[in-house]
Amino acid sequence: MNEMMIPIVLFICLMIVILSFVYYAAQGKLEQQKTLQHLIDNGQTLSPELVASIAKPNPSNNTDKDFSRGILLISFSLAILLYGWLALESEPEFIGLSAFPFAIGAAFLLIHKFKPKS
Repeated sequence: MNEMMIPIVLFICLMIVILSFVYYAAQGKLEQQKTLQHLIDNGQTLSPELVASIAKPNPSNNTDKDFSRGILLISFSLAILLYGWLALESEPEFIGLSAFPFAIGAAFLLIHKFKPKS
């Protein structure tokens, strides 16, 4: 296999994953709109609470996302570090690559720590 194909396949797979997340999120919103349109067409009234709950995101789902993302990125950074150190016999370029997800993960943990709790 051509060595150039490896990064190409990697980025194609990454693009497919991202596009599938976007597609299914849009499909969920479309189904929600169809349900609302069906309710309106049948003459049912929409309560202000229902409209308000649809219009704004649910804050209970977003409370610990920064913490989860921070832990996940720091774990990913540790995995890259160990792979570069053990499997690739101390490749400094690969080990240095682990600094990026570590920094982002640390930033998420700091955001979680200093974000005002409501």
